[in-house]
Amino acid sequence: MRCVVDDLETVPEGERLSAQVALNSYSWSTPNDDIDETGYTYYVPYTIQTIFPSSGPLLGGTEILVQGRGFTPQGNDIPRCRFGTPANYIIVEADVLSYYRVMCRTPEDTFKNDTFSYMPADLPFSVALSADSYEPWTQTSHKFRFYRQPSITKIEPMRVEVGKIVEVTITIDKEEADPTEKVTQENVFFEPVPVNKVQPEDDEDDNTAFQMGSFVMIKCSFGRFGETPAVFYNETTIKCLTPSVPDDPDDIYAEEVDFLVTMNGFDYDDDNSDQQFFLFEGTGTPMKLLPIVLFIIVIGFFILGSFKYLQQLC
Repeated sequence: MRCVVDDLETVPEGERLSAQVALNSYSWSTPNDDIDETGYTYYVPYTIQTIFPSSGPLLGGTEILVQGRGFTPQGNDIPRCRFGTPANYIIVEADVLSYYRVMCRTPEDTFKNDTFSYMPADLPFSVALSADSYEPWTQTSHKFRFYRQPSITKIEPMRVEVGKIVEVTITIDKEEADPTEKVTQENVFFEPVPVNKVQPEDDEDDNTAFQMGSFVMIKCSFGRFGETPAVFYNETTIKCLTPSVPDDPDDIYAEEVDFLVTMNGFDYDDDNSDQQFFLFEGTGTPMKLLPIVLFIIVIGFFILGSFKYLQQLC
């Protein structure tokens, strides 16, 4: 016998629904919670409320926190996340963190450059906690966006004096679509869909059990000096401010750091394949910093000598 129920409401944590069957409209079967022998006839509905972040690079590896309700282990079945439609999809394993949270990671090195006919690509996102034979996938409107990491062409200005804050404009050269190509891999910035960051709340009796707070998706990274929020201007331009540097300007002569951009708040091009750098200029002089440099050199020689001495003893 197969029963299909649409729009099943979720229940508070610790509660469950009993599944009963009647062949004559009034003689209902007795619920059973014996998983091992005669079968388990209770069910906990689950659904998705928010996914965070809702976008990630095509290369994969982005950790996704799924907020919802009803996330409980279903026997020996492995929780899973699905990217795509029932006819064309990729599935990855997930971890149930609590009744309200599931976490999974976007597939790595799975999507090729010609997987999608247009980038960025928005794929339907769903979660399942039980076997595929029961059609367990959630049916919500949530989508996950896969994008090509923007290739930065120019940053202006490329330097700042320590102690000052300036606006930095980041631009990219948008590649014109080739009508003869089947695949359009656009190098563009995009305005992320507003997403809320979830934070635990003490009151677990609340309907969501989470306190929502805003989270900046587009950011600029200035190496060890930190990151700052960026503002989407158009498909080829974003803007951000340089960070406030706590260092004394006299302690810095000139320090160049990697300049990186993230479109989802987390994933940067850590290899800095665009070779973009930003320079922080202080009021220090090379001669003033000479004692520090000499101290580092002496320490280095001491460590190297100790290592060679230990090698001789061995």
